[in-house]
Amino acid sequence: MMDDLAQRQLAAIAEFSAAARELNRSLWLRGGWAVDFILGRISRSHRDVDWFAESKDADALVDLLRQLGWTEVARAPREQQRDLVKGDLDFGIALIRLKDGQPFVGGGPYGGENWPATMISESRRCQLHGAEADVIGIEAQIEIKKMTPTWVPHLCRRQKDLTDIMLLKSALSG
Repeated sequence: MMDDLAQRQLAAIAEFSAAARELNRSLWLRGGWAVDFILGRISRSHRDVDWFAESKDADALVDLLRQLGWTEVARAPREQQRDLVKGDLDFGIALIRLKDGQPFVGGGPYGGENWPATMISESRRCQLHGAEADVIGIEAQIEIKKMTPTWVPHLCRRQKDLTDIMLLKSALSG
């Protein structure tokens, strides 16, 4: 059974994904919700919804969300991530740049650093409870979850990330 927050997050994911596609803007789900879309089931509750988008599309996507009732909040350098809220819903849009299909961190202190090469090239469109979203590649998702505490030392390894890695590995082998 889905709780109320999960239902509203899922509806917001569906709405934002569909609207971005209508505008021909690239947008990829990442993090815990990406795991759930890959699995085809909700594995746990989620505090927020994490995305990747191309830096060149950031302003258009933020404007789109504003039209849908979202408010931008400043949490990270704007060239690195855009964060928006709507009541208790929270979207974090990490910005990337693509060069010859290779994704790079869009800006901020890690600007220009590589993201996993398969992040976008192996992305896929997935469905969950009638919602549809493009999701980053499974192997890239695993690498990001494994490496985040190394790349960003103040972010500790969390049990939910270890569980997500196990679930993603089983999805790869299944």
